[in-house]
Amino acid sequence: MAQSIPGGLTPQSRDAIREAALTLTSELSLPILLNRIVGLAREMSGARYAALGIPDPTSSHLVQFITSGMTDEALSKMDGLPVGEGLLGELLKPDAKPIRTANIAEHPASAGFGPHHPHMTDKIGADEFTEYDQVLIETLAAYAAVAIENARLHQRMQRLAILEERERIGMDLHDGVIQSIYAVGLMLDHARYLLKSGDTESVDGRIQEAIDGLNTTIKDIRNYILDLRPSRLQGKDLRSALRVLMHEFQVNTLADVDLNYSNEVNGRLNEQTSTTAFLTI
Repeated sequence: MAQSIPGGLTPQSRDAIREAALTLTSELSLPILLNRIVGLAREMSGARYAALGIPDPTSSHLVQFITSGMTDEALSKMDGLPVGEGLLGELLKPDAKPIRTANIAEHPASAGFGPHHPHMTDKIGADEFTEYDQVLIETLAAYAAVAIENARLHQRMQRLAILEERERIGMDLHDGVIQSIYAVGLMLDHARYLLKSGDTESVDGRIQEAIDGLNTTIKDIRNYILDLRPSRLQGKDLRSALRVLMHEFQVNTLADVDLNYSNEVNGRLNEQTSTTAFLTI
């Protein structure tokens, strides 16, 4: 989906917007994308702080609030993150329009500022944000909306792929491993029957067959796991494989996960070492 860049922006801002758009649309991890959007908005507008609120589609409250520029210490002192009241509530209305004010606290709709809440209208090097800043952020927001939808679509496709993979694994387990375990159960059941009937000489043989069957099944399971996990590393470096693993975990748990990885590591690991590292995760 193409977005046109307003003609009122300077050539430098247009270049920055294009670069930001490429950065956003190339990121498919939604948590990383949201943090990147907030960081770009703060950087491009010269703001001391920036924030992004994700509304609940079934209510008028925020379900997620991402900030940039605030330290962990400052965040911990606040009574709680905004939930969608005051000016944020105005922006969540269906007919909402952008709001730019020199002093948020003096706006008629302002509400919800606790004693440790930072001064929010704080543009570095200026008294207030300009109309130009507003156009810049609105343009970035248009690209961000496309990038968010793209990331959500990718997330849904990943979830579908994982469900299909689970179904395939379930069928493989049923056709192989589970049937083998069932056969071991029959052997043990037969051994119990022989023991009750007094045929103790045959009992040892049936128990040994059951033990051998279990050992074979254990080997099959181990080979199955070892074959499954390294195959996800084929064609990828360790960082890419770990990102895939992280995305799958996020899809299944909806947890926020960050991957801290030095790009210099890839050049120092051969394929065997990367596979061994991946198997330990």
